[in-house]
Amino acid sequence: MLLRNTLLYLPAQILAPLLQFLAILLWAWWLTPRDMGIFTIVAATQELGYLLFLSWFSAYALRFYDAGRPEGEEASYHAAENIIIFLAALLNAFLAFVIVARVLDMSPDADTVLAAGAFMATRSINIHLAERARAAHHIGAYTLLQVSGPALGLLAGFLLRPVMPLNATIAFWAYAAAHALAIVMAAPLVGMRPASPRLAGPILRKALAYGLPLLVAGGFSWVALNAVRYIAEGFEGAAAAGLIAVGLGIGLRGTTFAAMFVTAAAFPLAVRAWREEGAQAGMEQIARGGALLIAALAPATVGLCAITPDVSGLLVADSYREITQAVLPWAILAGAARNLRSHFPDQVFLLAEKSRTVTVIDGADAIATVAGAMAGYLADGLPGAVAGAAIGAVLAAVASFALAARMPHFTFPWADTVRALLASTVMLAVLLLFGQAESTTMLVLRITCGALVYGLVLAALHPAETLSFVLGLRRSRNWRALFRRQNTTRR
Repeated sequence: MLLRNTLLYLPAQILAPLLQFLAILLWAWWLTPRDMGIFTIVAATQELGYLLFLSWFSAYALRFYDAGRPEGEEASYHAAENIIIFLAALLNAFLAFVIVARVLDMSPDADTVLAAGAFMATRSINIHLAERARAAHHIGAYTLLQVSGPALGLLAGFLLRPVMPLNATIAFWAYAAAHALAIVMAAPLVGMRPASPRLAGPILRKALAYGLPLLVAGGFSWVALNAVRYIAEGFEGAAAAGLIAVGLGIGLRGTTFAAMFVTAAAFPLAVRAWREEGAQAGMEQIARGGALLIAALAPATVGLCAITPDVSGLLVADSYREITQAVLPWAILAGAARNLRSHFPDQVFLLAEKSRTVTVIDGADAIATVAGAMAGYLADGLPGAVAGAAIGAVLAAVASFALAARMPHFTFPWADTVRALLASTVMLAVLLLFGQAESTTMLVLRITCGALVYGLVLAALHPAETLSFVLGLRRSRNWRALFRRQNTTRR
């Protein structure tokens, strides 16, 4: 079931991070470091706005939404959801004014304020609806929401570039329009309904009880993820934040790209197993998902570090090249540690409804990351700041695994981890034999060869699972089910 659902989510999991990865590279060619820094800071602030104003309800929807609930409860849910989304959009727009007009000191630029507000509001709603699509197991809607925004925003930049000089304001408008279109198309698919806005007491209380600790945890997580950007902007201005944005973006998006191959289906399946079969079944499902996550993250981390000189030399604009090569390995380490923690041991606590534990871990992560980034900046400038932040992320992941090991029914997949590390080691040896790529074509061949070697070695180390997978693919004939809802709902 986990492997099948993972495959169903695969188009969204591949395309969305890939498009975001391409956007980092292309917008770096299209924007000055200052405009890149403005866009980066506002995008990071949007993540904060989503966390503060909407993430708590998204977490409640992902854990407890059930389209088969009685009609009265369903109507109450939609009424509450509508007003919460509306208020979140308004608050995101206000936060955009604060960050653009005050923090970035661009108060005369009303167009940028409006564009940033539209971008932040639409992107936050898009993220919430994607979580609702996961909760409803509507893979088509999830794919639409994940892919449309990055694809159309990037396409708009590509089409506008020959017509006018691009800047941060144009980028905000492009992505805001793209997210708005995705919302309009996906809202009916996930069951969004017009309803008189009202906050039903039971729904609101349960959502706050479950989601508020996660909001606090998300706030800490946001600090840990973005502190280095604000430290760079605070010490050296928006251009410095723009300069490190490429290396940070490639490292974080690259590891997220690998993690998202296997994470979208994992937690909803664990919730279903917990609900239908009990705590042990839920924890076993989390462990299976963790094994798949490690199998995806290990080669991505090793491989990206191995090709760092190739990526910075061949794909990155001249203005960003030197700093990107310096910070990219540390950004890869930070991204791998955070993706591993948030999609494996942290979900143990979420499944058991111990969200306060995640809050404590994220708080420790924020403190360690900010302290590490500040100390690193004072010691070695911008590269040191990224290195210190990465060390903080690793320490938080270690703490989360140590606490998860004490939870009932949880077991770490040691055997699968050893196999993944062994296959990654073989892949690294092959990549080193190739040497540094001298062209983009050679880089693609190097990456492809490494991926094939890893896949073959891992398949050889999992003979039974590989045979079962191949036979399952041969028996599967109805691939149109990729974009159908996987749960039969009761209306």
